[in-house]
Parts: sequence; C-alpha cells; structure tokens
Amino acid sequence: MPPWKLHHPSAGESQQYFPFNNNDHLAVLDGDTQIVNTVPANTNQGLQAFYSHQAGVFDHDSARICAMDPEGQGAFASDDDAEGCLRAVRNLPNCFQKLYKSFRYFNMVQSECYSCAYLSDENMVISAPTGSGKTGVMELSLLRLLSKQLDEGGTCLVGKRGAVKAVYIAPLRALCQEKLQDWSSRFGIFLGLNCVELTGDTEPDPAQMESADIICTTPEKFDSMTRKLNEKGGATFFSEIGLVMIDEVHLLGESGRGSALEAGVVSRIKMVSQFPDMAQFPLGHVRFVAVSATIPNVGDIAQWLHVDPALGLKQFGEEARPVKLKTVVRSFRATKNDFMFEKLLSGYLPPIISEFSKGKPTLIFCSSRKGTLETAQHLVSIANHTAGSNAAGVGPSFPNPSQHNSRNLNTVLMAGNKKLNPHQATMAGRGLECSSPYIRDRQHQEILTAAARQMQNAKLADVVTSGVGIHSAGLDGEDRALVEKLFLSGDLLVLCTTSTLALGVNLPAHLVIIKGTRRYCGNDAESGYTPCAVGTASSSAAINPAGTGSSTAALSGSTYKEYDRSVCLQMVGRAGRPQFDTEGVAVIMTQTNVGSSY
Repeated sequence: MPPWKLHHPSAGESQQYFPFNNNDHLAVLDGDTQIVNTVPANTNQGLQAFYSHQAGVFDHDSARICAMDPEGQGAFASDDDAEGCLRAVRNLPNCFQKLYKSFRYFNMVQSECYSCAYLSDENMVISAPTGSGKTGVMELSLLRLLSKQLDEGGTCLVGKRGAVKAVYIAPLRALCQEKLQDWSSRFGIFLGLNCVELTGDTEPDPAQMESADIICTTPEKFDSMTRKLNEKGGATFFSEIGLVMIDEVHLLGESGRGSALEAGVVSRIKMVSQFPDMAQFPLGHVRFVAVSATIPNVGDIAQWLHVDPALGLKQFGEEARPVKLKTVVRSFRATKNDFMFEKLLSGYLPPIISEFSKGKPTLIFCSSRKGTLETAQHLVSIANHTAGSNAAGVGPSFPNPSQHNSRNLNTVLMAGNKKLNPHQATMAGRGLECSSPYIRDRQHQEILTAAARQMQNAKLADVVTSGVGIHSAGLDGEDRALVEKLFLSGDLLVLCTTSTLALGVNLPAHLVIIKGTRRYCGNDAESGYTPCAVGTASSSAAINPAGTGSSTAALSGSTYKEYDRSVCLQMVGRAGRPQFDTEGVAVIMTQTNVGSSY
C-alpha cells in the first residue's frame, strides 16, 4: 500500500500535522508532507496520540496512518483522497453521535470497516486482535439497521420499537451481560431502545421478546428458547430479526456451543429467511456480522455466511493492536503427570509476577475452576510468608524457584522471613498486619475487606482480603460481578481465572500468565473447548468448583491435551490495557518439550 500524503498545515499552531519522530524516515517537503514510514492510528483519540512514538514500538513495514486536524476537518482534499482514513463521529446522524461522546474519531479497524458496516447491508466477517475495536464495528452495523428508522432530520428514531430486532450472540453469559449493560446505558438512554438478556440466568416471557430491540443471548439459550416458543406458536418475533451479530465466531469449530450456533441458530435463521413470505419482513433481508480475534478458517466462515470477500471479509494483523504485546515463554521440565506439573508451576508464579507485573493488574489463566482457587490460595499463602513489595511499590519480591530443585521448591517458597521487609514495615506502621505484596496501603486493605464482607463465597472472600481473586462460571453472579468491578478499578491486582475471561470479556490486564498449556478434557461446561477421550477418568474428581474431592482422575496423563492455538491467542490477547499501558506482557508457562512451538 502506498504511503499516505498529508496536506501542509493551513495556519496556526493548532493546525500542526508534523509528527515528532526520532528516526530519519520522515521527509518534510515544501507544499505536501509525505510520511514514508508510518505508525498505526489505532486509538479513538486525536492526532496528538497518534504521533507519540518511540523507535521499535510499532511495525513500520505494515502500519499506516492518516491524519485529522484538531478542529475535526479531514486533512485530505476530497473524499477520494480520504479513502481508508479515520472516520469522524460527526459524520453520523445527530442522534447517533450522542453514543460516542468519549471520542471524536473511530479507530483504524472501525474506519476501515466503516463503508461496509455502516454504508451497506453486506454480510461481514472481521478478524482482528483483542481490543482493536471489533465491538465498534458491530455497533456500526447496528446503526445501519437503525438508520432506516430515522426521521428526515436524523434527530430521532420513528416507528414502533421492537418492530426490527438485532440479535447479539456470544458464547458466554458474562459477554452477554457486559454488552447488555453497555448498550442499555447508551442505546437505551439516547435512542430509547429496549435491550433484553436471554441467557441461562434469565427467562423473559414472549411479550418481552416481542418488544425487544436488541437481544443479547448465548447460542444454546436462543436455540432452546426459539424451539419452545415455536412449539407454542409464540415465536413471531423471529420474523422481526434484521441483524445477527456473532461474537467469538471461531467457536463454530468447537463441540457443544459450536453446534448450537451453527445448526440451532444461524442455519435455522438462514433457512427461514429464504421462505417467500419472509420477503416482507426484516428476516427476509437478515444481515450477519461475525467477529473474532482468532479465526483460523476465516475463509470458510465467510463463505458459509455468504460474505463477499472483496467487500465484507476484513482481516487485521498485530499492527492493529492498540497496545504492543511482549510474549515470554518459560519452559519447565515435565513431572511424572500433569497434575503434579500444575502444582509445580504454582511455585514459579510469584517471581514471574514480581518480574513482569510492575505492580499492575495480572491475569492468571488456569486449566479448571478448581485450579483457580488452588492457585489463588497458594499465592496468598506464599505472599504471607515471604518478602512483599519493595519500598517504591513496584511489585512483589519473591525467592527465585529456579535456584532450587523441584523437590525443595515448596519448602523454599514457604520459608518465612523473620525480618520485616519495607512493605511489611509500612503496613505495620499503619496498624495493619497483612503482609501481602498485592495490597498497597491501609486504604487499599479497607476497600478489599469491605468487598469481601459482601461476598457469598467464603473462600473467595478469604483470598480477596490479600489482593488476589478468582473468576469462573462456578461463582455466584453477584460475586463474579464484584470481582470484575474490583479488577477493573485496580483494587484487585491478581486474578486467577478460567476461559471465561479469554473470550472477550473486557477485563484487560498489564500481565497475562498462562499457567500451563494443557487442560483437563473432562466435562467442564464453561470451557467451550473440544473435549478429548477421558478413558475411565472421572471429570468430577479433577474439576470440582468446590475444591474438594479426589484428584485421581487428574493423575492420568491421557486426560490432558494441549490448548488449541486459537485458545492461547485469546488468552494472550488479554494483555495490555489500552487506557493505561504502552505495552502488555504475556508469559506462557509450558513443558520443555513443547516450549519451542510457542
């Protein structure tokens, strides 16, 4: 792709287009300014943010940029020149602009998809890194649907609410609830839309479905709900569906929810939409928009959804990431079974957190619900018996397990430090006994203690008071929501989780740790990953949300398998917080014999 040409600034200090760059790839010419080596415009911010640049941060060979002046006017002479440029929110109808008060321009991914998503009715498949703005693309397609109901001045929606519906389909309840909360607070307030949740946690009646403008649902629930209503003759809302938005579409390849999405939802909608009498209803012209961070068979999915590759198939590489990602692989010698290997990795977590977290939020992906609790309890136990964070508060300091053999590892890590380290001394001086390196000060401790009192799960409350949390589908909904709130606010510095947070839930962290690249293949309902043969092993023994029971099943190496590549990419993609970080870090902990493959 040829380099962008920027017009020379017109006048005044506020009209500067010149980027500050510490290399000699920038040529400033008389008249026009040509950027030969560009950086990605991948944030929803003004020009100032695009040109804060350090050598080596961006991929100069594949990145590109276009500029807007500070007053919101395009830096290009005509619409033809602006092809591929960042799109301004001000170009939307007035009532739609209210939805995007926090930024003035759509980012690179959203701008690239703008013409197809908002200015056409083409089906779309978008593959782009985590945090690059895929939800914004789905919203543009939703606005396209709503634009057909605008009054002449573009100031408000007209017509009966619920007459045309959009369905958002995601693999997890947590994703549906996140979108419901976001869209209710924006589309509901500013446009008067009725957003309804249809998941395992809810059971809306037919009247609610009829009046809904946006339905947030999981494949399984939508499949079962529509079947039941159809049998009772109450699925008339089905014909009112004009848009289907599919999040994490790569799960089509997985068993369980993949088949529910493919056969129970999409194929049924496609089939019914072809009936001749549907031509007069929104369903007769239904549109599909599917997104994912990792789509290995993106071409096949595009063909299945009848996407024109030249128009609706959009693929973006790592240059579209809003935050640079640093990936580190730590390999460890295998033990005699996977169960013991997971135990071994727990001992190496504290020094890894100390080395890479910089005192910022850390996500640790564990292979099971039971594993999240055991890992959290192990971290708290070690933290309470070893040195805490240093005086500057940069992060915890722990013994290095690599200096000891695995036989003595637990003894070394659990050894108490009789002298108070700076963190402990500070806490003691403030009247606090907690020595956890994941607690900054007395006020932080009080926030966590107050939150723990609200939690139903006693084991969760116990680790939270030390600054460590757990997150899985096995938690009570209120507990899970409180944990998410604490992590988002930065009050919970370490969160041990399962796949729930790998699939799009907006809880990014500075540091992501994948604790082992093999998972138990029992009947873990929340995983969504392809199960493998488990032989005679009992899944309930290996994966027990309550943290009790025998671990015999987990001792069989045949019950474990490597994560799929797409799963690892989803987990790694959680690293880096666009609002706070210039770089995210992902540490993959795996066995020596497969370390090179990562």
